[in-house]
Amino acid sequence: MARYIRTRDLTCRFPGCTVPAARCDIDHTVPFDHADPASGGLTVAENLCCYCREHHRRKTFDEGWRDRQLADGTI
Repeated sequence: MARYIRTRDLTCRFPGCTVPAARCDIDHTVPFDHADPASGGLTVAENLCCYCREHHRRKTFDEGWRDRQLADGTI
């Protein structure tokens, strides 16, 4: 799965970022629910994408922007 996601994305998915996907975190677009995994945030290609560590942390912890991912991987 990780190899597929990195091959599909090629780089960090944050607009304008060129960090290679091989150096990125694989992030759940809809957060994985550790307390109740069946409730959402599935670990499937349609819910995973690459973000460099900086942008992964921004998406996770900063207010003001969120991403939305379509079934084909488009952000």
